[in-house]
Amino acid sequence: MTPLTSWLAVLSAPVYAAVASLHMLGPMIALRWTRLPWAASLTAFLAALIAMPFSTLGALLVPALVLPALAIDVVVLLARPRGGWLGLYVGALCGGLVIFAISFVVIPADVVGPALIVTLLVVRLGSYAAVMRLAQSVATGLVRAGVRPSTASRPDRVRRGS
Repeated sequence: MTPLTSWLAVLSAPVYAAVASLHMLGPMIALRWTRLPWAASLTAFLAALIAMPFSTLGALLVPALVLPALAIDVVVLLARPRGGWLGLYVGALCGGLVIFAISFVVIPADVVGPALIVTLLVVRLGSYAAVMRLAQSVATGLVRAGVRPSTASRPDRVRRGS
């Protein structure tokens, strides 16, 4: 997606924000499918390391992917065990808020105005919620196809005293 998002960043910050949110699909799928603590953060970190040489962001890709994933993981951990789907979506909104704040590191100050700020906030929050919904669909599809995470690695399935 790097060639596409590089052009979109130059052409339209709101469109870039919506499309670039798809970078969080892998971390969100990892979180939804495995249900393991820190799955989104670890996946985001590994994805950033792999993509860094090919991205115009370079080393900035690590915080751009990892910080929103950390926000999602922290909220999901705090919402457990009763948080369920609500914790996931609140986590996604918090991740969207983090990437919204990070956006202003790379956006030139002379183009930042109230309309752009509000638009980016709405786009980031909405797109992160939509990506979490897409991640849920993919995780459900994986389970329906018979691809299940290892029960030995899931903390809610490990028997005590073994």
